[in-house]
Amino acid sequence: MRAVHQDVSVAVEMADLVVELQMYADAYFLPRAFFYMAETYRQNYAAAGRMRANARGKPLLNSSLKPVHLLAITGLEFFHDPSPFHELVFYDKKRDTGVEKDYYALSLFEIGKH
Repeated sequence: MRAVHQDVSVAVEMADLVVELQMYADAYFLPRAFFYMAETYRQNYAAAGRMRANARGKPLLNSSLKPVHLLAITGLEFFHDPSPFHELVFYDKKRDTGVEKDYYALSLFEIGKH
């Protein structure tokens, strides 16, 4: 296996970071990764210390929601190309556009590629 170097930067103050390591084949790897992302996002709802308030001082429950980024380091191969790094975000294929903000981002680092 050759050495592979990929810089991955996540502004953790702007998003929650989940790291998943999966070296062996597992039919439920991607569903589990999506579950971890969704559960982390859900746990942010109405989180104490993260909520802003409106002009009358009422807490804005949704204001505590932060984007979730999952970095999956895997020995599995999901993409049949030479690149070991792929980032998946919400994207509209029909209109060839993405959303303004990456609320969910799944970064796959396929370390077995060489």
